[in-house]
Amino acid sequence: MCSSDLAFTPDDEALVVGTTAGLAWLRLPGLAPARLDQVGYTNSLGFSPDGALLAHSLFTSEGVERTILRRAADASLIAELEGWGPRFSADGATLATSTHPYGAEQLAWLWGAADGALIAELVGGAPGWSADGRHVATTETPYDAPATTRIYAADGALVAEFVGAAPAFSPDGALVAVSVDGAVELYALTDGALQTSVPVEDQAVSAFSADGAHLLIVAGPDLIVWDLAAGAEIERFPS
Repeated sequence: MCSSDLAFTPDDEALVVGTTAGLAWLRLPGLAPARLDQVGYTNSLGFSPDGALLAHSLFTSEGVERTILRRAADASLIAELEGWGPRFSADGATLATSTHPYGAEQLAWLWGAADGALIAELVGGAPGWSADGRHVATTETPYDAPATTRIYAADGALVAEFVGAAPAFSPDGALVAVSVDGAVELYALTDGALQTSVPVEDQAVSAFSADGAHLLIVAGPDLIVWDLAAGAEIERFPS
């Protein structure tokens, strides 16, 4: 029985491990076996914030990967959904899935977490929620054109579209950073206006500090700390 992914319950009382046999529940802190839900080869696990729901990816008997939405208490089935890599919104009301990152088609879906009802189909894969749960970002990376980041509302309405990849939301959900060739660009979601462009030498990934005051950028071998108020680099840590 090989493990493929794991997730802590929101109350930190258990660790759930996706295996080739199903979902193995281990009590914390000693990791004593609690139960095994024999539901098949599972991976990419995620709990709703209140711990009531569990979503995971599952390889079907036909070799197709789907997302399964369950009640965490007894692993009872709520819905089988299109897509892979489930991610709950901050309020637990919506679940996002997408095509496999190595697939040719790049799509994502939003589902109602209570019943698995389809809310919207989105263009782009790898959906990521803002911390307030109001927006979800997708990235489309064609082979012969620059990547495109799209920002959608939780109901699937398109809010903004930017050239670039690796989107990162600010903690208050007001800003989004995307990576383009030679820069990390920061946009306001209210009007899509460019706020600043941080030059980098390589393709980069970024994240905001918890207080939203700084943008942390990993570009090549360096970690760059960018102060948003000052509009300047204040620290650089080489590898």
